[in-house]
Amino acid sequence: MVGAAATSAEQAKRRKYENLDSSFFFVPFGVETLGPWGPEARALFKELSKRVIESSGDPRAGSYLG
Repeated sequence: MVGAAATSAEQAKRRKYENLDSSFFFVPFGVETLGPWGPEARALFKELSKRVIESSGDPRAGSYLG
């Protein structure tokens, strides 16, 4: 399955840091060497892109992120 290694890495990171203090914002970020990103990595960049567009008012501003 494409992206399986990235997804697995994200799951392992989530388990590793499950006891992290709740004052931290934690996003496990899994990326494979030749391309696929894990689902949480994609979701993070989609959210960042949305926020860049909202703060700048330019609908093209986040296109390089998501």
